[in-house]
Amino acid sequence: NLVMKHVDHSAGELIDLLQGLLRYDPAERLRACDALQHPFFTRDHRRSCFSC
Repeated sequence: NLVMKHVDHSAGELIDLLQGLLRYDPAERLRACDALQHPFFTRDHRRSCFSC
C-alpha cells in the first residue's frame, strides 16, 4: 500500500482515515460526513471541533 510505505506507522488513526478517503472505488470510499465521524476527528478534545 502506497500510503503505508511513506507514513509514520505510529499515526494509525490518520492512516486509516486516509486509506478510507483515498479508496479508488467510490462505493468503498468514505463520504465526507462519514470521515468526520472517524476516530481521528472524534477522539478526545477534537470531538467538539468537528461536526456533520
